[in-house]
Amino acid sequence: MLETPPVGFRQLSTKELRTAVAGWLPKGGTRTEKIGAIESALRSGMGQSLREAMAAWIVDGIVPVSRLVPEAYVKWRPPVRDAMMFVLARLSAARLAPKLLEQFELPENTPAETRLLRLIAKVPGLQKLGQVIARNQNLRPALRTALGRLENGIRDVRPAEIQSIITQDLGPRLEAFAVKIAPAILSEASVSAVVRFRWRDPESGRRERGVFKVLKPHIPEYFAEDMDYLQGLAVYFGDCHHTYGFPAHLIPDTLKKVRRLLQHEVNFRREQNTLREAFNLYRNVKGVRVPRLIQPLCSHRITALTEEQGIKVTSAAARLSPARRRGIAEQLIEAVVVLPLLSAETDVIFHGDPHAGNLLYNNRTGELVLIDWALRERLSREHRRHLAVLFGMVGLRDSVGACIEILALSQHRIRSTSQRGRVISGAVKEFIDELPGDPHAGHGGRPAASRVTCNERREIPGIADHALQGLVYAGRDSARYRRAGRRQQPCPCRTIRSTLAERPPSLPFPVASQGLGYAAVQRFALYDPLMDALRTEHPRSPVAGGFSGTESRLSHLQELMSAYR
Repeated sequence: MLETPPVGFRQLSTKELRTAVAGWLPKGGTRTEKIGAIESALRSGMGQSLREAMAAWIVDGIVPVSRLVPEAYVKWRPPVRDAMMFVLARLSAARLAPKLLEQFELPENTPAETRLLRLIAKVPGLQKLGQVIARNQNLRPALRTALGRLENGIRDVRPAEIQSIITQDLGPRLEAFAVKIAPAILSEASVSAVVRFRWRDPESGRRERGVFKVLKPHIPEYFAEDMDYLQGLAVYFGDCHHTYGFPAHLIPDTLKKVRRLLQHEVNFRREQNTLREAFNLYRNVKGVRVPRLIQPLCSHRITALTEEQGIKVTSAAARLSPARRRGIAEQLIEAVVVLPLLSAETDVIFHGDPHAGNLLYNNRTGELVLIDWALRERLSREHRRHLAVLFGMVGLRDSVGACIEILALSQHRIRSTSQRGRVISGAVKEFIDELPGDPHAGHGGRPAASRVTCNERREIPGIADHALQGLVYAGRDSARYRRAGRRQQPCPCRTIRSTLAERPPSLPFPVASQGLGYAAVQRFALYDPLMDALRTEHPRSPVAGGFSGTESRLSHLQELMSAYR
């Protein structure tokens, strides 16, 4: 017979609480029996009191918010604490009971970061939120490292569970295609696990390598609950935002984003359709690969793909020379940004989660591999046109023009004269002012003390400047052109001056024959906006005052792009 848990848990100290819980757990009971005892207590009349006491013990004692949230974000500690209390109060007893027992059984000197990872295991909503937070570089190194493991270090499912799902869904197809599944899990994410396999491709008759991406067995059971508490948190912070001094939409928008990301990640049919579209988009692009979908071995919770060779692009680049790293950076920008931006499609997809774990690089072949297309978005032709002009405005150091394009791209209609419009304008001007000026004197550059050399410019990682090189500097560089086997012919590059000085023809032409920049000018009708930007003097533009006319701006832009080559 189990002892009845005491009433008034909130009045107990941490040590007293541990003693009390240990006292009413079954003596010498199995782990299953202990979990059952805690679950029964959580479902009893005193369950809410127990939840509140356990939640306070976690957020104030063993996983203190003051340790997790750095001093630089001290104003975020109250909402983080309240959010943790909110979730712990709403997790089902079946999910919360084993977590509480695990926290009691961990050694008392277990680091808070380790306890946090164990606490959010099999809670995909919190795992996804942790992945988003982990990208903040101001977190404590220990916490950021721990949360960073959520990208590639999740371990909350057994190989036998994954193999069981594959067997259930594919059944006789496993024998028909001579599928041999690897015994170990290759990697895990918040909602899925990946295992290798070999199969016989009926088209080639050869045995090929592939990977199964499988929905974890606990996701269907827990997903609805995670959606509910994330929605509840969004409503709570929307109603109580004044208590924390944050804008009404700030925290709710983040939580809604996490919900949307999770909804996309569990929709395997959607990802399978995306993979077919992405494969066709990149199939003729040299140096870029997208895994091919193996349709006969797919189901509503299994996605079968060709296995692609490579390691994380950041790990690969760390071993290479600066010149090779710059080459990979160009390759990455062209694949992830430029190609979707310059697509002839009316509505084009682009990778919505291009972190290093989803970007592989094969040092042997020099190929970039784009994996995990669960999170993808689309860009209309009008959106891409605004983006192309935005990159041009940033390259021209035109804060007014850049702000106009950002407002045009905003999800909500924002007037430039509104308070939000003025905030955006100020932020854009501050960003533009912090960019390096022209390396040459006499073109409106910064004072000599703040100029940078051409070598320093080549190290600038700003995506706008790299993208601008591809969009406005028309034509590939001669070295790349020579590598294509045309050593005896002149490189078909056009200068900035010749590109902008004449109107492009109305008939379209392939990007490869005339260069990315010329195609951008022609395809998105950039001629007029760019010429307007070159001709118009904006009194608030940091570069406007130093130009005497169109020719000097053209010279400035040409020299700027030459520095980036």
